[in-house]
Amino acid sequence: MPGERQDFFAIRPHPYAALVEGQIKRLEARKEVIAEAKATITNEQTLAKLADLDQFYTLYYESSKDLLKQLKSQIHGHKK
Repeated sequence: MPGERQDFFAIRPHPYAALVEGQIKRLEARKEVIAEAKATITNEQTLAKLADLDQFYTLYYESSKDLLKQLKSQIHGHKK
């Protein structure tokens, strides 16, 4: 039926790779903020918390990069 939602909205091809790419960019920005904060903060407890947060974002970043690699591999596999 004309005017229905499906006439106006569509999911772009390979949305999940694009979603993960966006997440990776946000993680990179967060890690930069943490690095800047670590350079200016002297409180040991706060630095320890920042180190934990940095480690979390590092693991998240690395796993996201691995996921993106797998998603892109699937995309290229479907093109064959």
